[in-house]
Amino acid sequence: MDAGLAAVCGALAGAVATTGAAFAAGWWQRENSRLAVRAEHRKQRRQPREETYKNFISPISELRDLARSGEFLNGYFLDEQGRNYFTLSKSEEIAIKAQEIRQAWVDVSLAGPNGIAETATNMRLHAQKLSHHASLLTEIYIADTEGNDDRIRKHAKQFHLTGRMLSDSIEVFLSKARDVLDDDGVSKSI
Repeated sequence: MDAGLAAVCGALAGAVATTGAAFAAGWWQRENSRLAVRAEHRKQRRQPREETYKNFISPISELRDLARSGEFLNGYFLDEQGRNYFTLSKSEEIAIKAQEIRQAWVDVSLAGPNGIAETATNMRLHAQKLSHHASLLTEIYIADTEGNDDRIRKHAKQFHLTGRMLSDSIEVFLSKARDVLDDDGVSKSI
């Protein structure tokens, strides 16, 4: 091989290697910058999301506690003092909590991500069902007509079942919220 040809081949190989190294370094730097921007974005979203999730879970927990505070005995739903649980004021209290949940649900749905928004939607539906059954039980107790025992049992059973589903979904929501809030911004999973 001629010395001039060897010099040209060497220069060409050097140019290709330098271009490849520059391309790899540029790609690596771009990827690192993208990850840093993503991590900062997640960090900035963490606190508002945390507040949104807390504002949602608070009335959910209160509603769960309201649903647990009564006991169905001998055809009546009784409170701790043995009085009829489904008074008009108790039904209204449950309805108010369901409305608070609906309002907080909007914020959770906007804050996302999708997985947690879907769980929040299910919880909102459980809250609405609890309110519905509480209202029906209150109406039945106020009417106090014969033949209501089957209706009372049916709605009390649904009330308890929905209350349990709401209670179970709290743990699911909290687990998903922890995952979202612990995300460092580097993974693409959330």
